[in-house]
Amino acid sequence: MWRVAVERSLAATARGCRGRPPAAESSPYWLLSGLIKSHPADGNKRTALLAAHVFYAINGFNLSAEASETVALALAVAQGYLDKSGNRRDVAIETIAEKFSGWAQPIKLDDDLDSPPG
Repeated sequence: MWRVAVERSLAATARGCRGRPPAAESSPYWLLSGLIKSHPADGNKRTALLAAHVFYAINGFNLSAEASETVALALAVAQGYLDKSGNRRDVAIETIAEKFSGWAQPIKLDDDLDSPPG
C-alpha cells in the first residue's frame, strides 16, 4: 500500500518539472499532499518535507526556508484549515506552489571546484 502511495505522489510530482523550478506547476502539492495524506510511513510529514528537499535538489534548486515555515505548511496540508464558515478545507495547490516558489533558490556551483585551493 505505501509503495503505491509513494509512486503515485512521485509520478504526479515529476510531471510538472520541465527545467523550471518544480513549483512552477502543481508539483509541490502532489508531493506534499500525496505523501502526507496517504500515510505511507510513520513520520509522513517529515518524510514529505525531506522528499521535497531532495526533489528540488535533483532539479537544481535549494529550498531556503525557516524550519518553522516548512513545519507550518506540512501541518496545514495534513490538517487543512477552517474557512470563514467553519468548514474544513484543503490547502490550495496555488498556496503550496507559491510557498515553494518563494523558497526555491537555484543551486550555485563554484566554477573553481576542479582547481586545487591556494
